[in-house]
Amino acid sequence: MPTTVKPKKAPPPKARSSTSSPKPVPPKDEDSNWVSAAELVTGFVKEENNSPRTRGRIYCCTAANYKSVSDLRRPTGIFSLDLGIGGGFPAGGSSQVFGARSSGKTHTCYCVASQIQKTYGDEAIIVIGVSEARGDIGFMRMSGFCVRYPEDQIAVLETNRMARGKPPFTEEEHTDLRHQIGHVVFLQGDTGADMLESTIDAADRFGSRCQLMIIDSLGSLLTPEADEKGVGDKLYGGSSGIITTWTNKMGPKFNKPREDGSLLETTIIGVNQVRALIGGPIPNMTRAAAGAKGWEHAQLINLEFKQGEPLWKDSKHTELSGRTIKWGLKKAKSGCHDGAKGEFNWFFFKKDGEDAHDPIFWKDIQENTIVGGADKITDLVEVCKSLGVVEIGGGWRSVKDEDGKTIVRTQGDEALAEKVANDPELEGMLREACLRFSNLNIRYQ
Repeated sequence: MPTTVKPKKAPPPKARSSTSSPKPVPPKDEDSNWVSAAELVTGFVKEENNSPRTRGRIYCCTAANYKSVSDLRRPTGIFSLDLGIGGGFPAGGSSQVFGARSSGKTHTCYCVASQIQKTYGDEAIIVIGVSEARGDIGFMRMSGFCVRYPEDQIAVLETNRMARGKPPFTEEEHTDLRHQIGHVVFLQGDTGADMLESTIDAADRFGSRCQLMIIDSLGSLLTPEADEKGVGDKLYGGSSGIITTWTNKMGPKFNKPREDGSLLETTIIGVNQVRALIGGPIPNMTRAAAGAKGWEHAQLINLEFKQGEPLWKDSKHTELSGRTIKWGLKKAKSGCHDGAKGEFNWFFFKKDGEDAHDPIFWKDIQENTIVGGADKITDLVEVCKSLGVVEIGGGWRSVKDEDGKTIVRTQGDEALAEKVANDPELEGMLREACLRFSNLNIRYQ
């Protein structure tokens, strides 16, 4: 009978420690000029940064020196929205908000400006590039963005006030109208290209000292070519070309470290309109008006706003008090993900006991005499409930400190919202607690 030979089993490979690194294997020829990968990379980085051909135009570094500012966020103060976009709009790049008219785009940008002022105080620098209608300072103030009235406008407002039989402004009111937190710079130009060029100059001059730039709006940018044409002349390309050029010039300023080694931490938010997709597969679909592909790819956040259901003053639905605003995250590159969505209440601004033509006094904003805009307090309470920061027991709402001690107990959501609205310390504590519960490791300064 033939002898059966069993094959020998090969010994199992020795397991390599997960903490050990493979040793470099030099070539067999010991006389070669072989160098390790580390030496090769170090030499390349040094030569590239000191090459006369690229010096000043190229920055080369290894991963150990590659910095990021994605943890720095610029919040809106609308907490459900802030959580949805990773804690706020990212610093060190450009984002876009777009939507139909009266959908809360500009108000949301002014809310971001308001939070910048709260965080940085007198050191806040906010740049607003205007290509559409001139900004309404009264609307800015009502949105919580404290901007002073210019002297000539104060004089006109006072003249109109006296013409209606009212007394002139008091010295205290004059001081109020001139009050501003930090510094606000408005940029306007003959064309959209001129204004966008000025934003690049501002980035060079201010650097990260400018925390926020708002461009309002992208869809109405006038190109140099359009400026030279008559109203009835045809024009092709629109604002896409100048937006692409601006994106290509602004992008390196965020990516390349500045002379002191820091990165540009400015947040740029572009406001845009929508264009209806007529005849598309889905009814009522829209897209952002300005079609620059370079801008689309460069955006860190692309956020859409839509009008929601109307809010009524009474049960008979005879008079509107506001509407819900729906938001959806169409694109996200930094600290959040596409597809997040939500909504918040937005109320018409109301000023008790004052004429609609009077200016907006900042003291009235501070004292809640003027109410309206995004209902940030109710929104915060709802977020607290959803995360478990506020405990619900029947009709009671309880807030406890980190030691489990009850510090606030109210009956119903409205009572809790009123308590939070009148207690800034409690409001701040709830916001910090929500950040902890959401595991967001971010900073606001």
